[in-house]
Amino acid sequence: MSKKKNKKNIVEYGNLKEKVAVVWTRVSTKEQAENNYSLDVQKKECEAYAQKHNIKIVKYYGGTNESAKTEGKLYRQMITEVAKSKDVNIILVYSFDRFSRAGDEGILTKRYLKSKGIYGVSVTQPTDPDSAAGEFMENILFLFNQFENNLRKGKCEAGMKECIERGDWY
Repeated sequence: MSKKKNKKNIVEYGNLKEKVAVVWTRVSTKEQAENNYSLDVQKKECEAYAQKHNIKIVKYYGGTNESAKTEGKLYRQMITEVAKSKDVNIILVYSFDRFSRAGDEGILTKRYLKSKGIYGVSVTQPTDPDSAAGEFMENILFLFNQFENNLRKGKCEAGMKECIERGDWY
């Protein structure tokens, strides 16, 4: 005799009666966290978006430096907590590159969350998570974020190598 799993009835984003969100903000380095206002801007824009779209924010995550090229400890903790929540149905981010720069990892995490009725929403890159085109665009953005990260890495490594070859302290 097989046991039936209780599958959560997933409500499309456009049909959510009550939108309940957490906000995820992050920068990549400690220096960025300490010396610029990016975290403040991300939080402020997420709050303005939530107010405009009647979304209730119940918790803030991140707010510090953590790379997005791999799923870091704080990010995984947030995903785990949100996935267990009975109320939260949105993770608000300033842009999808704040959520993930890991390409396929970001796509898989988004798909996992969506299977639980939780939507990743970028306040600066609006998409329609209910449509095939919207989902495709989100996936493209995740892949582009990874591509951009890889390009930066190549440029940085070339600059480091040149610095060392000149005999400068890196």
